[in-house]
Amino acid sequence: MKSVLTISALLLCAWNLTACSGQVISEDATTPEKASTVVIEKHDQRVKRYNCDGNLISDKIEEVKPPRVMIEIHPKRSDWSYETISYSQFKNVKTGDDFATIYDGVKFVIDYNPGYYNLHVNKGLNEIKYRFDFTDGETESGSRFIDVHLQTERLDGIYEVRPSEEECKEPEA
Repeated sequence: MKSVLTISALLLCAWNLTACSGQVISEDATTPEKASTVVIEKHDQRVKRYNCDGNLISDKIEEVKPPRVMIEIHPKRSDWSYETISYSQFKNVKTGDDFATIYDGVKFVIDYNPGYYNLHVNKGLNEIKYRFDFTDGETESGSRFIDVHLQTERLDGIYEVRPSEEECKEPEA
């Protein structure tokens, strides 16, 4: 099980690092009435898990693709570029979450499940407060509203999880 969690963590990091762009949140989304709609999709599938003896230990529907998506909040300042942003910070007022790995000063992943490296969101309206510090010493702060919709897709087929030979080795004394 440890290796499954390690592989999942590595895949998450790789996915985050290779994601080049996200949904740009409208500069006009400054009130709940003008919120940008963000659809987060998750995938569920029947998963069968086996132990080292080949016995079935679990057969249930599991989440196989977590509900997360990358978004971008751009400064309103007309002359901004990735190089002119020296610091940025984002906070979800609804969840209180203010930690996210930020890419290029404006991109970050929102996640319906609480966790590390992403900004946790809930269904419905979420207010994201932002702050940008620029290399010329200027600062811009404000809020953007997003209206989060969660969609679940049930995948066909059965995904089987079997431990590796390494996991099944008896510990040496």
